[in-house]
Amino acid sequence: MLKLSELVENSIQLFSLPDIYFELRTVLDNKNSSLMDIVAVIKNDPAMTMRLLRLANSPFFGFASKIETLDRAINLLGAKQVHDLALSAYVIGASNNIKIDQGILQKFWYDSLRSAVIARALANHCNALDSERLFVAGLLHNVGHLVMYSQIPDEATYVANVAVKQGKDLYLIEKTMLGYDYAQIGSRLMHEWGLPESIQLITANHVVPENSELYLLEASIVNFARAIVLSSDVSEVMDRVSESTRGLINLDESQLVSISDTSIDQANEIFSLMMPALKAS
Repeated sequence: MLKLSELVENSIQLFSLPDIYFELRTVLDNKNSSLMDIVAVIKNDPAMTMRLLRLANSPFFGFASKIETLDRAINLLGAKQVHDLALSAYVIGASNNIKIDQGILQKFWYDSLRSAVIARALANHCNALDSERLFVAGLLHNVGHLVMYSQIPDEATYVANVAVKQGKDLYLIEKTMLGYDYAQIGSRLMHEWGLPESIQLITANHVVPENSELYLLEASIVNFARAIVLSSDVSEVMDRVSESTRGLINLDESQLVSISDTSIDQANEIFSLMMPALKAS
C-alpha cells in the first residue's frame, strides 16, 4: 500500500501544472503588475485565451454585452477569478496525463463542475465575501480521488464498495482502511502545486467542516455542495450534512431544489466550454 507522501510524490511527476500557470501566478502575485501584464501572459496560450473569452460570454456570468477582447474579459472577470478559471482549466488539462479510464475521468469532472457551480450558488446565498473562489474550491475538492483512481484503483474501488455496503461516509472508510482520505491527498497535492492556502484548507476540512479553524463557512459550503451532487433527493442531502452545516447554510427545501436543478444545466454548459473534446453525461 502506498503511503500518502508516495501518492502525492508520484502524482506530482505525472499530474503537473504547466509553466504558464506559474508565470500567471507570478504576475498576479506582483502588486505592481497591470492588467496588460496579465493579458500578455495569457495571450501566450491561445487555447486559454479562447476559453476565457467563451466563458466570459457564457450565460453563466451573464455580462450584458458581448466581450470580444481578452483585456475586457479579464477586466470584467477580475484578476482573482481569471486565476481560478485558469487554474481549473489547467488542472483539468493536466488530468489527461494520468492513466485512468476516460469514462471515469469524464464523470469525475462533470460531477466536480456541478459541485463548483453549486458551491458558487451557495456562496452567493450565504453572502460569502469571496464567492467566486468557492467555484474553484468546489471543482477541486475531490481531486484526491483522481489520484487514487490513477494510482491505487483496486484499493479505491474496494474501499468505495465497503462504504456503500456499510452506509458510511467514504472518507471515514478510507481513513480506517488506508490510513488517509481523499481530502488529505488533495490538500497535500495542492500544497505541492503551491496553490493558495485557502483552497488547501477548504479541501482538507470540507469532509468535517466543524474542524475548520479558518474558512468554516467555505468548507461547509463545499461539504453541502458535495452532498447535493451525491444525493438523489432533498432528504438524502440533509442526511449527509451535519446539523451545524445545515444551520450555517440555512437553505430551505425549495431553494435547495432550485440550486440543484440549475446546477445541472450550468455544469453541462461549463463542461462543454472547459472540456470541449468530451460530452457531459
